[in-house]
Amino acid sequence: MSQFGPALAKGDINNDGLEDVFVGGAFGYAGQFFVQQSDGNFQAYKGADDLKNDVNYEDVDALLFDVENDGDLDLYVVSGDNAFPPQHKMYQDRLYINEGGTFKKDDTKLPKFRESGGCVRACDFDRDGDLDVVVGGRHLPWSYPSPTLSRFLVNEGGIFKDATKSIAPDLIFLGMVTDIVWTDFDGDDDMDFIAVGEWMPITFFENQDNIFKKNNTLIPNSTGWWYSIEKADIDRDGDDDYLIGNLGLNYKYKATPDEPFEVHYDDFDGNGTKDIVLSYYNFGEQYPLRGRSCSSEQVPILADKFPTYDIFAAADMTTVYGEENLENALHYSAQTFASMYVENQGNGKFKMTPLPNEAQISSINDFIIQDFDGDTHDDILLAGNLFTSEIETPRNDAGNGLLLKGDGTGNWTSVSPSKSGLYLPYDVKKIQPVQTANGTYFLFGCNDDTLRIYKSSSANK
Repeated sequence: MSQFGPALAKGDINNDGLEDVFVGGAFGYAGQFFVQQSDGNFQAYKGADDLKNDVNYEDVDALLFDVENDGDLDLYVVSGDNAFPPQHKMYQDRLYINEGGTFKKDDTKLPKFRESGGCVRACDFDRDGDLDVVVGGRHLPWSYPSPTLSRFLVNEGGIFKDATKSIAPDLIFLGMVTDIVWTDFDGDDDMDFIAVGEWMPITFFENQDNIFKKNNTLIPNSTGWWYSIEKADIDRDGDDDYLIGNLGLNYKYKATPDEPFEVHYDDFDGNGTKDIVLSYYNFGEQYPLRGRSCSSEQVPILADKFPTYDIFAAADMTTVYGEENLENALHYSAQTFASMYVENQGNGKFKMTPLPNEAQISSINDFIIQDFDGDTHDDILLAGNLFTSEIETPRNDAGNGLLLKGDGTGNWTSVSPSKSGLYLPYDVKKIQPVQTANGTYFLFGCNDDTLRIYKSSSANK
């Protein structure tokens, strides 16, 4: 849970008409601005010394937007990580105000909250002329898979007030949020939003007179390990459709609505620390995922209860852990690991269709949706992978980035790497397109690795 950066954000920070880039830092490394020059190259920016002072934060997401309505872009950075105990000061999000080209950290404009964060998204939901933000909480440190608080911050004259309890109370302990998108999904001309996350259903928040009500039943059986969501009117019918990145179908773990992949989290052996128990179904019977050795290392009493491997192998979840213990535990069930295209059919109806097999070979952490080939239909550029895993499970690293050609009806055809030019066998967490004098560059933020940059060869290819 400490390896989900880097953050990437873009915007014209010096008002010269050119897009600049912020790249977030990991623990021990400061985030940096890179400013675009007139020739399309970038130089390190010298007007953000306060970022150097915050070298020990883990930057997992960032957003450039005008906080104070003074005509320049400010920087919001989400602090994540799992290295520190809950409520540690290093989980506090940060706001850097652009003061004439110099970014100054301002601790007075954000409320004090110290959750390990996942994402931040801005929107003027109340149409008062300034941007408000939703902050997705990623997890409770040292307590996977416990959820943490997500928050709704209302911008009042450049100062953010925590209005979660009054405006969006369902955000409290919503889950392990990874991504949020603002969208008018119900077509009533106000902004709603959708939140996705790990062990979470696709969760809709409907704007009802500027109060947001949760609905996680619009798409049934949608609980998964979601990492990303993007919107676009794919079928050109006037409403937003969605692409949602999941764990993929090429992983050790499998899940269906009839036989979900499950987790229970509790102190099963009474030693004062909670244990993680993963389970799967085999012909309708639920069994522990871990074998006797790994299970007894975490819950030592199992070694005495099941003296041989064959006895343990034949025991189901209830026999191993006890019905009452399982009922009292924190419990999640994942029903799908497929990455999806979700068509908005109107009137609260959504159709969920898995992306092609080529897009299912690994997790998808980010999408770019645009017409890459000039045929007036939206295409998809995606990337991902999940290099972090426990020792029994190989990492999710089969993804090399992918271009999917769309036909405008929700059907997608994969483009081979030899034609697309994409080869990204890295732990890609973010994609950021940047317009330059030399065309469009696509920046790929790779965890614990070099920033990768690809150039679009032509506006119509």
